Amino acid sequence: MYDVSKEFRKFYKNYVVLQSEKQQNLRDKKDLNIKRLEDGLVLYNEEKGTSYAIAEKRVQGSMAMATVVQNDSNDYDIDVAIVFDRSNIGDLTPLQARRYNGIVI
Repeated sequence: MYDVSKEFRKFYKNYVVLQSEKQQNLRDKKDLNIKRLEDGLVLYNEEKGTSYAIAEKRVQGSMAMATVVQNDSNDYDIDVAIVFDRSNIGDLTPLQARRYNGIVI
């Protein structure tokens, strides 16, 4: 019987799993977006006289599990949870927390 496991591993490595350089590029973009959020939150606090602060950031999903896969259109879903301290946001709902100047993020 012919053992095709080497061929499967080769295919998986070359065509399924996202190469480490591309994964690092996604991590860099994730970090940039979190920084943009933090900077925007500072501006929002200055404009609105609030003191909202991010309590925690958690990378989730395939990025956290190091299982990011390639797709044909280069769309990648990087799940990041942004956690606010409940005592800091008062009665703000999740939708209100994602809304800035009428734009839901």
